[in-house]
Amino acid sequence: MRALLLGALAGSALCTTPAHAQDGLRGRDGAVALAAAQHAPTLSAPSSTPASAYDGALQVDETAAAERALERTLVRAGALLLPPGAVEMESLLRFTRIERTAPANIGAPGAPIIVEARQERDAADAIVGLRLGLPFDAQAELAVPLSAARVRTVTAFSGAPLAEDDDDGAGLGDVVLSLTKTVLHEEGARPDLFVAFIYDSATGDDEGAFAFGSGFHELGLALTAVKRVDPLVLIASGSYQRALERDGVQPSDQYGLDLRAVLAVSPTMSLRFGLEQTYATRPEFGGVPSAGADQLISTFVFGAAGALSRRTLVDFELGLGLTDDAPDYYLQTALPFRFSY
Repeated sequence: MRALLLGALAGSALCTTPAHAQDGLRGRDGAVALAAAQHAPTLSAPSSTPASAYDGALQVDETAAAERALERTLVRAGALLLPPGAVEMESLLRFTRIERTAPANIGAPGAPIIVEARQERDAADAIVGLRLGLPFDAQAELAVPLSAARVRTVTAFSGAPLAEDDDDGAGLGDVVLSLTKTVLHEEGARPDLFVAFIYDSATGDDEGAFAFGSGFHELGLALTAVKRVDPLVLIASGSYQRALERDGVQPSDQYGLDLRAVLAVSPTMSLRFGLEQTYATRPEFGGVPSAGADQLISTFVFGAAGALSRRTLVDFELGLGLTDDAPDYYLQTALPFRFSY
């Protein structure tokens, strides 16, 4: 969930420790909703628009419908909070593709034989999310991910395949909880500002080759600024996530920066594009940093959303990896449904 819980801290898939960054199972989607519908005078809450707006093309109030579609997109993008008493349930499906090639030694000690190992990983994630609008300009979120993955490894020497191995698995991911609060409301040149507190649990399966969970409890903090510059809504978010040490292992600290723009292009449709970046430090074992380099996971994101009714939105997103540490690409679709309690 940031687009489901800062998904993802992506969606994402929205995408977490370096293992998750490499696996691409959290793609950011991950999910922290940020902003406040009841204090955005130019954005209509769903209950404020008559049902007849969707009865036919000749009866559509274009301004209200466009703002409603935009408002629903902003909630998913983490740039608007639900009004108190509103509930949004969301089902999200994401497919992630990762390809990696690296040298490997299959020889005996003192007699190395260097070959090329190519790994192809296809991952499918199903995330069930719940958003709840609270009083005092606040919102709570819950995201429960289920994941399945298939890994194919091909070992080759001088271009000739030597061995091939296929493996697959499925399991529960880490359940994520968040609480978001409005800090400032937009006025003049000042943007809306929101703070989100995130708890990433250790419920996921982290055994064997398929690390669907990190195995560590993680705490995160995110600050998001939102500014409307008609016809665009500009979103900038910075985040920090730290895992709690366990058995002498301290996972990576993660620093995130997301920049997005959302545009209402028709009465019931919006488009968005942006850049998601996560910088992950090297993990430590017994207080000693691991070998290797820090990671930079950068992804270009493009999405489109359409309002199917006053309560239902359909959303599509494509993410393209820009650095070696990022997944090659991911595709996701989400279907949020809103009601009141």
